[in-house]
Amino acid sequence: GAVEPRLYFALSLGCKSSPDVRVYSVDNLDAELNVATAALCARDVQVNYDAHGAKTVVLPKVFKWFARDFGDDKLSVLRFIDKALQHPAATNAEATEKAQQLALEVRAIYVSNAKKDGVRVKYIDFDWRKRNYGRPP
Repeated sequence: GAVEPRLYFALSLGCKSSPDVRVYSVDNLDAELNVATAALCARDVQVNYDAHGAKTVVLPKVFKWFARDFGDDKLSVLRFIDKALQHPAATNAEATEKAQQLALEVRAIYVSNAKKDGVRVKYIDFDWRKRNYGRPP
């Protein structure tokens, strides 16, 4: 059967690159998965520009490891990220504005690239180091 790709943004391994640890409820699961997905995308997705203005989308490794679950091509991944960023995940106006700006940049890239080979993507190395959740090291 089909895989629910938002689960990759909900399940934490306790690593620095993992999503935040969250508690989910049966009644609000769909909305909570949207928030978790938006939060990780807003935290880790970047659009970088080189000296000539060429754009590279920097993505968490999960998008490479499970590419098939996001549509198996770069444009499908960008559409997924754009959709994810439409859900409010931030707790302050500055973070919300940053996520909205990122969504606009991602959308502009996939709209302007009709073919999947036109999108430059780089994947962030997964940081397996243990996260410190407010406790002293």
